[in-house]
Amino acid sequence: MSDKGPSDEVKQQRKSPSRGFPSMPLDDAANVIRKAGAYGYEQRVGALAQYMGHTTTNSGAFKAKIASLRDFGLIIGRGDTLSLSQLAQTIAHPVDVQAGRDALQEAFFKSDVFAKL
Repeated sequence: MSDKGPSDEVKQQRKSPSRGFPSMPLDDAANVIRKAGAYGYEQRVGALAQYMGHTTTNSGAFKAKIASLRDFGLIIGRGDTLSLSQLAQTIAHPVDVQAGRDALQEAFFKSDVFAKL
């Protein structure tokens, strides 16, 4: 008998965690991106928390909202500084009304849950 734990076959059968339903509506996410975009395309995590109305970056609610921004494809990066994606930059500063609408639609379908619709 082996002390190695689950066999390689069992490890291969495990699925990666699936993404859940975004906890933040797309309209709220777009508003956060517009606020952040007014100050540049790279943002400190603490600044994003303030744009969302949070006083700390350590709350579960804030982390869920950051996950929603990632699900919509609006932020990239890890650590203390996050960048607005090209899609987010278009939402923050659209060249015209149609480009802003198209970017919002693209963000909507970036979420795995909505892409399956």
